Amino acid sequence: MFTHFFYDITHFDGSFFVTLKDLLFKPGFLSKEYMLGRRKKYLHPVRMYVFTSAVFFLVFFSLFHVSEDEVLIKDQKAKVEKGFDTIKEEAFKNAKTKKDSADIITGLGLLGYKEAEEHKRPDSLIRSKSKKGGFNFNFGGNVSNYKTLKEYDSVQNALPKNKRDAGLSKIFTRRTIGLNEKYDGDQQKIAIEIINKFIHSIPYLLFVSLPLYALYLKLLYIRHRKQYYFADHGVFLIHLYVFTFLFLLFYFGLDGNRNCANCLNINRTFLYIKGNEKFL
Repeated sequence: MFTHFFYDITHFDGSFFVTLKDLLFKPGFLSKEYMLGRRKKYLHPVRMYVFTSAVFFLVFFSLFHVSEDEVLIKDQKAKVEKGFDTIKEEAFKNAKTKKDSADIITGLGLLGYKEAEEHKRPDSLIRSKSKKGGFNFNFGGNVSNYKTLKEYDSVQNALPKNKRDAGLSKIFTRRTIGLNEKYDGDQQKIAIEIINKFIHSIPYLLFVSLPLYALYLKLLYIRHRKQYYFADHGVFLIHLYVFTFLFLLFYFGLDGNRNCANCLNINRTFLYIKGNEKFL
């Protein structure tokens, strides 16, 4: 793949522009030509995918990077508790007798207010404390019981093998504890890391999705299995992905308004697929 990428950068020739023209203005034509064996004058689909995806994600990552100013985490529970505390404080200011104070406490209780209490576990496991607005996950285990991965591993090793976390439950729990330990329970920083890691995993997800979507199309058109092979569906999807990359690059160059990018992309892709019905 690196060889294809380097070759495309240093050896642009007429085949690239011929391929680009047919890809943009003749939906389905390029895939059909490849299927019929007329491939010499066109750029190889894999080479074109590697080059356009590399350029696209370089631009994409430079435009889309989540920062602390762009992430707002709302802690509804903390807001409710703060509201109750404010009401309680103001009410006690106006209380003149012990009976008034007792009535205030009773009234707040009816509204669902409870005094914060710390409960200690008899097995001496220390619950981790998050910062105000902290972010605790719970995937298959009580993550809030553990402050560090070392503590979690120690408890797991002390349990019988049949009672230990395993599989995805263990992976998610360790990952969650690790994030809370790394950022000291800072909800905003944890959210930023998760979002940025997801964004940077998009190229891999798209690459993995190619054979999966090709298999889906193969099954969808199973009655035409002698006419369309698995590789034909793969080539069609590569052309569709490349077209999407080019369209989004064009859009980013014209307009910096990111909010409409998804809607425009969906509409444009739908029109492109409709134009490919002849191929399918």
